[in-house]
Amino acid sequence: METLQQFEGLESKVIVLVVHGAGEHIGRYQHIADWFNQHQYIMVGGDLPGLGKSKEKRGHIEYFDDYLKKVNQWLEYVKQKWPELPIFLLGHSMGGLIVLRFIQELKEKEQQIKGIILTSPALSMKLEVPQWQIQVANFLHNFWPSFTMKNNIQPYQVSRDPKIIEQYGEDPLVYNKVSIRWFFQFKEAMKQVWSQRDQINKQGLPILFLQAGEDLLVLPEKATDFVSKINSELIEYHIIPELYHEILNEPEKEIYLELITNWIEKKRE
Repeated sequence: METLQQFEGLESKVIVLVVHGAGEHIGRYQHIADWFNQHQYIMVGGDLPGLGKSKEKRGHIEYFDDYLKKVNQWLEYVKQKWPELPIFLLGHSMGGLIVLRFIQELKEKEQQIKGIILTSPALSMKLEVPQWQIQVANFLHNFWPSFTMKNNIQPYQVSRDPKIIEQYGEDPLVYNKVSIRWFFQFKEAMKQVWSQRDQINKQGLPILFLQAGEDLLVLPEKATDFVSKINSELIEYHIIPELYHEILNEPEKEIYLELITNWIEKKRE
């Protein structure tokens, strides 16, 4: 809970619990918090284990479930502090994968959660891992799982906005390495999210799914495949031409922030 932050507006009517992506931190979402505050929403979010200002070894996890446990801690905090307010989960990139896996693993429906919002969730990898890195990872996995290697994400791949590209490259809290263990746990989580798609339908939560059409990090066509197996009455899906991975850091971001707030308004009652 040490990195959990809450961004409150006046007379708040909704909680948005944000789960950030790989290599980044919740501080990159300040402009989103400001937007939500203007709409009387509270944004809550923290740094995931091994990322940002968290205390764990940087770029490393033992189990992908460590992320799910952290989200559950945050959710319990939110439920206790604001028991009367509707909650929406917003996950970007790996955060979207985490949110989906979290929903899939729920034993019973969380009544306070009214919907989930996904932006370019990590359901696939477009970024190719060099063969030599895979060979090294396979070799080291059993006896040095915490060994870290470059994640190969380049600043220009996340957004078309020159300011975002510059900030991403210079941000000391953006970490561009992942451990061997993280790599295998991440791949396994992607397998699980596909194999357990029926659990999403069973939970019955409304979903707003925004996928960048020119994503350089995940495969847009895989997002479309994934959505095809979700009950169409539950999901609103937008594949957005021209945009790069970080939809809410693109020059057109306010269009999609407006779309998100309009959707929340329809679903919050």
